Amino acid sequence: MLFTVCVSGQDYALKEAQIRDGFNTYLFSSSAFVDNSRFVWYATNRDGDFYRFDGKNKLRYQFYKDGNSHDDNFYLSKNAWIQDHNNTIWAAELDKAYIITADKLQVDRIQYPTEKLSSKTFIAKDEMDNLWISNGSRYLIKITPDRKVTQVTHPLLKDKQEIEIIRVLNNGRIIAKSGYNLFYIDSGGIHFSVNIHTLDKEINPEFTLFENGKIVTENSSGYYKFNNRSYKYIYLKGLDIQIFNYPYDETCYLGSCNWSSRALVVDSKLYLADDSNLFINQINKKTNEITTIDTLHFKKQISIANNKHYPNFIWISGYDELFKLLIIPNNFKRKLQFDDKQYSTRGIVSDSKNNLFIATYEGLFKQEKDKKPEQFLVKGEKNGLYDILVLDKNDSILWGSQEYHWIKKVNLLTHTKKDIELPKGFKVEYMKEKLPDELWIGSNKGLYILNKKTEEINPYVEDGYYLGNISVLSLTEGKDGKKWIATRDGLFLKEKGKDFINYKSINPAFDYKSLLTLHEDEKGNLWIGTDGRGIVFLDPKTNWFKNLTQSDGLSNNIICGILESKEALWFSTYYGLTRFDKQKGFFALYYKEDGLADNEFNLRSAYKKMRMHFISEA
Repeated sequence: MLFTVCVSGQDYALKEAQIRDGFNTYLFSSSAFVDNSRFVWYATNRDGDFYRFDGKNKLRYQFYKDGNSHDDNFYLSKNAWIQDHNNTIWAAELDKAYIITADKLQVDRIQYPTEKLSSKTFIAKDEMDNLWISNGSRYLIKITPDRKVTQVTHPLLKDKQEIEIIRVLNNGRIIAKSGYNLFYIDSGGIHFSVNIHTLDKEINPEFTLFENGKIVTENSSGYYKFNNRSYKYIYLKGLDIQIFNYPYDETCYLGSCNWSSRALVVDSKLYLADDSNLFINQINKKTNEITTIDTLHFKKQISIANNKHYPNFIWISGYDELFKLLIIPNNFKRKLQFDDKQYSTRGIVSDSKNNLFIATYEGLFKQEKDKKPEQFLVKGEKNGLYDILVLDKNDSILWGSQEYHWIKKVNLLTHTKKDIELPKGFKVEYMKEKLPDELWIGSNKGLYILNKKTEEINPYVEDGYYLGNISVLSLTEGKDGKKWIATRDGLFLKEKGKDFINYKSINPAFDYKSLLTLHEDEKGNLWIGTDGRGIVFLDPKTNWFKNLTQSDGLSNNIICGILESKEALWFSTYYGLTRFDKQKGFFALYYKEDGLADNEFNLRSAYKKMRMHFISEA
């Protein structure tokens, strides 16, 4: 079941996940939890009974292996789940935590004491990978990486007032409260910060908090408006957070909403789950106003959760239903894909004015800045086929390949073209500027050079050596002057004064053929896209290499294009777009449901200038 809605210009898709059937009639007893691999976890009303859901299939994890019924009515909120530094999943109840090792289908359990002053749990991780659990007690449970359990308290925790973890900040700092007292937690223990009541007596004891500048003006205190009613908030400089009174009076729909556990902020929207309603609210930090712009109604009480690495997916769970709400992001803008017409887009280049020229199998298109793309008319041609594009630096001549038969020389000033005939059976696989008067031509018959002035195509010869009749799909010239060539027969290397050699001859373990694309990063390392074996990272200085595939996090093992930004490498594939964070080594995946025009990308259809552009086939 798929629903689509549009709220204030923002598109949403709500889809019900089919997780209950005749063999699985147990009720949910948890909020959904989204791990770093995008799997969704949930607990049932059987003790120690968990499921992992990949969007289609469920995998069951059980602590009890017998067939007896072990009922458990404890509800795990979204804050009762965590994924630790070993990627192990923890689910914390008042008196025990279940530990799920996904790859071993194993569920373990740790037990600990509780005073049961409330029924809420929260589990968090500090900077030394210790886990901290608040469980309705005047102390916190600390579990070290080697799973030793201790109780940790503070002199101010007394008079039957529990300590409750209420948020983990983006910087990793754990914040807890007990009455009006605010604490922060690190590997050294529980530290008192401030008594909120002594700072401002208008703040009520059920306050909530967000990072500084998350939902109101940064570094400010005062009043914010929620649906035109004013509520107090204050800024705490020491912790760099803002404390809020939230709507709780009878005139507000959010009568039972606790913003600490039932709220998510994604971009400029505040999502609040209250009973059986999901309130979508617009945040205006300039005016400090929050306004409800839409409400989704469900049959039963709901909870919401997402993963900070994939914030645009919100999972909504009831007692017997699970929904996925996709917030269609604005990161990806369609340039030449429309509802009524889909083009098979290929190469892309830009001129000095940042106008884009886009090759398609239905003709050549031009997009001027911030305007709709229009077909670039060439005299004597109607819906001509274009594949790879190269633009001269003076913006006057555009070179376009048509795979077989010829290369087109298009004069952009006169809108005329000349066809340069190719040798019989010659197929252009790669094209790139070599010198102002020369183009590299990679073909099914080897590496060639096109002389722009004479319009002659000849085999590339250097130092008297020729690569040979090998299919060439990509080439890069390294910072050290070496030429690396991706071919159907593997990776070839040309050094000054030496013959072309297959890289495998000097690194026998490098057994990769059918290479599609090459990229040299800012450090001089090579990233090699293969036809079915993922990405190969190669350090030419040490000859060390590593293969990254779908099992490591790629969206697909056929790599069509590679681009680099300051923080990441981007891989377009035959199924989805992959972003690789260079600092964290973390993969993020994007698909059509994330805003892409299509999941399938074309070979060489990647280009970067001021912005990043990937062209996907629809």
